[in-house]
Amino acid sequence: MRYFLRLATKSAWTGAANPTHEQRERAKNNFRLREDERGLSVWEFNDEEELKLVLAAISCQRQRSGHIDYLEVDEVTIHGLGQVASTVGQTPVTKANSLHRELCWSQQQLDALADTLIANGKVATRAKRSDVRGFVSALDDGDVDDSLRDWLATQREKHAEQEAKKKR
Repeated sequence: MRYFLRLATKSAWTGAANPTHEQRERAKNNFRLREDERGLSVWEFNDEEELKLVLAAISCQRQRSGHIDYLEVDEVTIHGLGQVASTVGQTPVTKANSLHRELCWSQQQLDALADTLIANGKVATRAKRSDVRGFVSALDDGDVDDSLRDWLATQREKHAEQEAKKKR
């Protein structure tokens, strides 16, 4: 089954059975369109390798190897509410950019998606910094924009140090 990744605020997506109005609004904020957006940015992935690639691309785009919080939404839920547009991502990781999608939906449709996820007790996932750094380190040099080579090298060094500490 295919899934869609949406960046999220982990503290807003706790899976609470009876979220307060404030909790619901914080969660729904992850599905609000900004004025300059024509669609909500999501990433489509089919397996663990594509998920790791997308997380690495997001980290590269931010030029930060910190944790990444996100929601995984199954294709049945997404396609039940609207169409998904294929768009080219804007990350420095060429291979990942083809996995970018947009939900060019009305705010009402996006609210319905958020409400469905809240009602189903959806919990955000956190990719830990150490894992994200590992995903970044695994990228092929040819898949990353040349402007990030120094940053990528630093991330690989930090990952190697981190792995060495684990073995001690």
